[in-house]
Amino acid sequence: MGNLENIAVEQVRVNAAVAVAEPKPRRRAGRKTEYLPQVEWGWFCRMAALKGKAGWVGLAIYRKTVMRKSATVTFCCRQLAEQLGINRKAVGYAMSALEAGGFIRARRGRGSYATVELLVAPEV
Repeated sequence: MGNLENIAVEQVRVNAAVAVAEPKPRRRAGRKTEYLPQVEWGWFCRMAALKGKAGWVGLAIYRKTVMRKSATVTFCCRQLAEQLGINRKAVGYAMSALEAGGFIRARRGRGSYATVELLVAPEV
């Protein structure tokens, strides 16, 4: 079989401990999970009753205000359109409908960026 007299017991124990150790899971710094904040149902229904995709765009704007902890946020309309899977012009129409409904105040910047202030926030 072999020469068992040359094997040290301490070496066997150390090797067994190394084999059992599991690697620690890595955490990525700065990554946040996607979530939807709690929303009052009546507020969402009033917003969803507006024309087109206003309900979805309004909900996305509200989500960003909650994440930034500020009533005023700046975002890229093109990125928002891609996230929601809608046309970029539909985001513009939805923002106009939200402005007319008194939910937001929007200032269009250069290119496709907009600064939006949420005027009517849901009571949660």
